[in-house]
Amino acid sequence: MSESTAAINHLPNEILLEILQLAIRGTFRIHRSRKLSAFSSVNHRWRSLCFNSSELWTDIRIVYNELPEKMDLDDWTRQWLERSAPRLVNIYRDIPIKKLFSAAREGEFACVISFLMKHLGRIKSLTTGDSCDARLPGLLALIRSLPSATHLEHLDLRFSSPFSISMNNVLHAGVVLPNLRSQRVKYIYIVFPLERLSSVDIHCLLPNETSFRQMAHMCPTLERLTLRSLHPLESPLPSGAPSILMPSLRFLSIDATLCCAKAAKINFRHFALFRSFSPLSCGFRTSQRDM
Repeated sequence: MSESTAAINHLPNEILLEILQLAIRGTFRIHRSRKLSAFSSVNHRWRSLCFNSSELWTDIRIVYNELPEKMDLDDWTRQWLERSAPRLVNIYRDIPIKKLFSAAREGEFACVISFLMKHLGRIKSLTTGDSCDARLPGLLALIRSLPSATHLEHLDLRFSSPFSISMNNVLHAGVVLPNLRSQRVKYIYIVFPLERLSSVDIHCLLPNETSFRQMAHMCPTLERLTLRSLHPLESPLPSGAPSILMPSLRFLSIDATLCCAKAAKINFRHFALFRSFSPLSCGFRTSQRDM
């Protein structure tokens, strides 16, 4: 043990644990499992602290190319879920379907989904990577089980291509996820949910007037909305149509890089839906519009 490590080793457990937490979460360049492995090899006390402190295991990355050698997907997931218990966990999962080149790999992934479904009540954040495919075994069952994730605060579902997968029967007006605050979706067709959302990011969807009215009714606390297309907003509202009231909305962002080439010249106030939002502040940026 080095002299500096020996000095740290004399600190109380609670102080040493705080230091380890900061060190583990300090950078994304080194996976935290490698840091935990390095810290646990210092001495018996550090090893005991690493493996018996559930707060060190709450950010779970299930990423195919980050797994240690000879570690299976299902063993990895089970280990982190067990060591983090009973705390709430953040799940980041990125497994391209091309990696599931055998029945054995498909079986591993099915086990991963099974473990996650058993612990849905502990999931605080669920994120998929951009290379994920909706056809992965068991993924649809996991999505359909989301109403059981009562502690879910952030839902980020992004898939690599369009696929026939619907969340209409998952997150609708009759489902209460009391802690959900933020939702991002890509290549998924949904009915806008829930009463307590404060942020919604919609990628490659075309919400129309009816959708906006539904969202305004169901999400009175919505503060931030991000869209990736202007097309549905170009249709004029019927004469005498009531305003779409979103009292908490402060930021309406549109990614101009994904819109038509003339997006930079668009007068957003000419769009009927924009005129009907009340109240709404206005501001502009080069790559996005915040209104």
